Amino acid sequence: MLVRQKRYDTVLIKFFDKMHNLQTLGAKSPEKMRKVIEESLISFVKIAMYIEAHEIKQQLIKLCYK
Repeated sequence: MLVRQKRYDTVLIKFFDKMHNLQTLGAKSPEKMRKVIEESLISFVKIAMYIEAHEIKQQLIKLCYK
């Protein structure tokens, strides 16, 4: 929804928050880790592709498969 409204500043904040969550997964339970990774791959990577944020997309994928 934020993307459709052209609120890219807010979307970028969400991306960086998600990246931070992925970087700190070691402190989470295995179930929580799976949920965060799944959400990132399903939603955030698609949004990054949609707004053509290629570097963010690559970084998210890299963090998910780390």
